Amino acid sequence: MGTRRGNADVLWDRRLNEVRQFRNEMGRFPIYDRVRHQGETVLSVWLGYQRT
Repeated sequence: MGTRRGNADVLWDRRLNEVRQFRNEMGRFPIYDRVRHQGETVLSVWLGYQRT
């Protein structure tokens, strides 16, 4: 996670799949909280940009 190298469409699809997998496993969307949910920061920021 956290890299911008490569084909933009492939990277976008990969990140979307990561969010879907996270949602399926955790039952919620990633949360931006660097203290309690450190591993979710990249996904939550990416998801926030997609929503705007």
